[in-house]
Amino acid sequence: MPGSPAVTWLFSEPQLKVSRLIDIADLGWPALETNEHGLRIAATCKIAELDGMALPPQWTAAPLFNQCCRSFLASFKIWNMATVGGNLCMALPAGPMISLTAALDGVCTIWTADGGERRVAVRDFVWRRCTTRFVRANSYAPSICRSRRSGGVPPFARLR
Repeated sequence: MPGSPAVTWLFSEPQLKVSRLIDIADLGWPALETNEHGLRIAATCKIAELDGMALPPQWTAAPLFNQCCRSFLASFKIWNMATVGGNLCMALPAGPMISLTAALDGVCTIWTADGGERRVAVRDFVWRRCTTRFVRANSYAPSICRSRRSGGVPPFARLR
């Protein structure tokens, strides 16, 4: 289960195909990490955490992170509960984290029940309103990745 807004939605209407819920909030993933490949953002990263991160000024896409976070126009309660992963998995039409990660060529890592994983571009993962692709029963999309662009400073690297 991603952030609180996704949980609210989950229980607001019948979920006939849902047989199991997994709470990922306590998995201990670091919300944000920078490395030689760029930035890793946990699916459990709160919007407030992403907005508060100081990104390297040489990253040309750095201002886009704050702009997308602030486009939520939500209360501090939402900012401190809503997650980047939840915004992607909900696939809502006004999903600023979808816009952010798709614009920066983000890639989702999808864990499967058999212990495997697949990688799917955000632009292919979010298919249409409230619908994602490539997530089957017993799978979860815990991460988005963006590797270093050739010869450039990485604007976005990985959402775990």
